[in-house]
Amino acid sequence: MAPSSEKVSELMSEMDSWRIRETTTVTFQDLDWVLLPEVYPIERSHSSVFAWQVLQELEPVDSFLEIGCGPGNNVVLAVKAGLCRRATGADINPNSVESAQLNADRHGVADSVKLLVSDVFDALGEEDKFDLIFWNSMPDLDVESTELSVFERNFFDPGYEAHRRYFSQARRHLTETGRLMLLFCSNGSIDLLKRTAAEAGFTSEIIAERGEGHAHWLIEFRDAH
Repeated sequence: MAPSSEKVSELMSEMDSWRIRETTTVTFQDLDWVLLPEVYPIERSHSSVFAWQVLQELEPVDSFLEIGCGPGNNVVLAVKAGLCRRATGADINPNSVESAQLNADRHGVADSVKLLVSDVFDALGEEDKFDLIFWNSMPDLDVESTELSVFERNFFDPGYEAHRRYFSQARRHLTETGRLMLLFCSNGSIDLLKRTAAEAGFTSEIIAERGEGHAHWLIEFRDAH
């Protein structure tokens, strides 16, 4: 079920108050990050904090892909903290990818980070496979309008289309023992998310939860076959 028009209006208003209109530098995890206009404001987001808290607790891997990488905080931190040897960040927003490149350069990990302007997996080749694929996805899956900016797509996914492609295309980009994860919050429908994953042949398991404010869950998806 799509959010009510009243809820969408409230979220749109809140979203606009988060909008970055000029290049700025913010502090996140005690480091400075460059954010170009229309890039997701990680310093204001509980999910950004929780995402890194849970990612850094995972077993180290060789290769890490983040869908919706924003200004590159997770891919940069993943390399710096030893979560992975090499990281790839993909985002539909060109300004996010440019910000991520600036931040990878700033923090000395550019040689280990690859960045792509990509709508989910679209810019990846068949040969691109990863030990860990992760997405801190938008909190509200559905709105009626499909006329959304790349910034607004941080919050809404009309027709659940991006989530459906995440699950339907992920297998081709996982290594044999690769793990598929997604961070989700209670502004959206976790039941609908699980059904969407199940349609693509994945079971779902919540492996971490944050309860302050509205709930956030780190969910792992495993092949049901």
